[in-house]
Amino acid sequence: MAAWTWRFENGDGAETQPAVQPEEFTTQGDAESWLGEQWRALLAGGTDRVHLLEEDKLVYGPLSLSEAAATDVSEPALTADEETAVPGDTSQPPGRGRDTQPVEPGQGLGIGGLG
Repeated sequence: MAAWTWRFENGDGAETQPAVQPEEFTTQGDAESWLGEQWRALLAGGTDRVHLLEEDKLVYGPLSLSEAAATDVSEPALTADEETAVPGDTSQPPGRGRDTQPVEPGQGLGIGGLG
């Protein structure tokens, strides 16, 4: 069975000890999920980038945790309904996280002074 592990580096590219000690993972998905949960603590503890290894083989990296922090959005992600919502479309039942009232011509959306 393959083992998936992370290699941790500081900003100079030197290998470093992580602030959160990882386990050895049995799947790539488990390793990536762990990183998704722990990257902020790793970054705060001095890890700037990581590499994913399967046994001794490099899978990918370096992956910058600093860049992840720069693009981190603290607001929750949109639901599938909200991502594909069309103003005025009332085909979704009420209570699905968006306004289901139709937009009449000339009513406008109030975005950027339009309408």
